[in-house]
Amino acid sequence: MTAVEPTPGPPSRARRAVGLLRRLPWVLQAAILAGSVAFILLRVDIADSARALRDADYRWAAIGIAIVPLTRLLDTARWRIYVRELGHVSFPTMLGAFLVGNLVNNVLPMRAGDVVKIQILANRAALSRAGLAASRAVESVVDGMTFVGFLVLSLALADIAVLPQEVLWGLAGAVGAAFLAVAGAAYFLPRRLPRGWPFSLVPARPAGVINDALPRFHEGFATMRHPRDLGVALLLNAASWAVQAATLVFLGLALDLDLSVGAYLGIAVVANLVTILPITFENVGPYEVLMVEILALQDVSPGSALAYAIASHAMTNAWVIALGLGAMVALRLRPRDVFSLRSPSASDG
Repeated sequence: MTAVEPTPGPPSRARRAVGLLRRLPWVLQAAILAGSVAFILLRVDIADSARALRDADYRWAAIGIAIVPLTRLLDTARWRIYVRELGHVSFPTMLGAFLVGNLVNNVLPMRAGDVVKIQILANRAALSRAGLAASRAVESVVDGMTFVGFLVLSLALADIAVLPQEVLWGLAGAVGAAFLAVAGAAYFLPRRLPRGWPFSLVPARPAGVINDALPRFHEGFATMRHPRDLGVALLLNAASWAVQAATLVFLGLALDLDLSVGAYLGIAVVANLVTILPITFENVGPYEVLMVEILALQDVSPGSALAYAIASHAMTNAWVIALGLGAMVALRLRPRDVFSLRSPSASDG
């Protein structure tokens, strides 16, 4: 006699909750995108944007498009400074990892591309994940310092501030606190757990893992202990931002926008601000809304502002996708290069 299989009951509350949590980021992205599109449709005459794009002088745009890859070379050169004490990595490998991480950051939320960059260098070049994570903290501090510097410069040169002064002071304070925290870790983080209480309470196995990681953290923070390296990293970061601002200037010339240098610096600040934490696929929607509103402060018509936002966003994302996919092919990237958590042992190839 065949046993009757029990009929599966309704899913448990826990299972439903997990399913909802998995879908929540995508639901939020869809809602933000829909809200952004609705705002644009209410705010902008799309026909005006189409005319602005049709009448643009694409010779200027071509110059802006051509210099975009220069920012990736500058950013990779800067990244090599941060990881110098972790081991040698060839420039092509660093560049490939950077381009793939940049692509992933534009596609997935929560800076997932930063994790991908760490994984590629750990699995391909045998660099310590702990050291790479520490170097990422240094990179964030340098990014913050450059951000505040360009924001101050844009406020000094532009007739209209892109952000209130209260926000500027808040950002400056946050960057200053982060700098002190990372510099403190660079100089005072011990290379081994102290022997006294309460560290003696840490079980032997976790203590061993921590003791293995602490020297690597120390190496990852090395840039903060070398003023010359820190200064070069800041200069390279500023140069990358300047190239980005130049691309925005050339696009403005293509669309016949009459803006000051300070205004373009402010636009570069906003463009970087919205890409710090991607909240939709390729940041489509929030980027266009912010650009339209920032340009409205500069007395640019909504139609021309949207045309500028679309052109600048398409230019940047086209390069991100093309260079990222090209880097994946050039590196012959395999799933284990991204997902494997094995201890670094390979050599840089």
